[in-house]
Amino acid sequence: LALPPGLVSLWGRGRLAESRDFLAVAQQQAQHASQPEHRQRPGPAESTRSGDTATDSTCSQGQCGRQPVRMMLMNHVVSVVVGFGCSCAGGCAFFLSIWAAHHTVHTQGGLTDSQGLLISMLTMATVASTIALWSYLCDTYGGSDPFFGVIIGGAFLAVACGPIFAALDAWPGSMPVAVVCLSVCYGLATGLAVGPLYLLAVELFPTEIRVLGFGLSFNLAFSYVGGTASLAAQALEGLSPLAPGFYVAGVGGLSAAVAVVARCLRAKGTLPSYLVTAKAPVDATQDEDLEARV
Repeated sequence: LALPPGLVSLWGRGRLAESRDFLAVAQQQAQHASQPEHRQRPGPAESTRSGDTATDSTCSQGQCGRQPVRMMLMNHVVSVVVGFGCSCAGGCAFFLSIWAAHHTVHTQGGLTDSQGLLISMLTMATVASTIALWSYLCDTYGGSDPFFGVIIGGAFLAVACGPIFAALDAWPGSMPVAVVCLSVCYGLATGLAVGPLYLLAVELFPTEIRVLGFGLSFNLAFSYVGGTASLAAQALEGLSPLAPGFYVAGVGGLSAAVAVVARCLRAKGTLPSYLVTAKAPVDATQDEDLEARV
């Protein structure tokens, strides 16, 4: 099932032009790889910032790919923590939605398996459409700032999940209530929390270590926080039917708080951005730096 869309993505990615910054770094890495004397001589670690971009000179000298994981974590520990914290809400909400649909059908009763399947499918459809629309709105009106989207998504989860689970508990076995609460409201909240995360993971790390950074932040959050969300909900449900909703609300509030702190750090210059938006003007100084590095 995943192979056809994966092949389409691979076909489309092969036709996208690389950024000038990435091409400059790739050319430098090739040059240093062809010169053995540079392999044993690490370059000085410097950071330069121009506009919305920050370039690690260590990476630009071809050393980033040879750094051990420990060194990478030391240089980008703030980005890893921020990425993990912001991704917790989306991972928790997404995977707990599966448990919520199963719980509504088999624990509360009153609904058939086909109705539960319909609720789950409608929830996923709402999540997918919300992600697309929310990403567009963040790009159009939010300046492509992923922290803005994470704050809104986490806050929506924090406010909405308690009433959602309260309504499900008050009207068990009601198909209209399940559709409105889970498929519409909960799916909308989940889409808002998940939508900005991919852009966030891209802009937190430079291209040379972006895959590793993505794995240490987004993937770990979805694996550990999202993967255990159903177990936590099942354990908390024994305490109170509303406890799973408050658990998701708490994680959503945590991610929103992390995003607020991250915006403050970025305003102070502590948390750089490694992404140039399409609307960003070309800086002549940046072009000169790129040409000098090449």
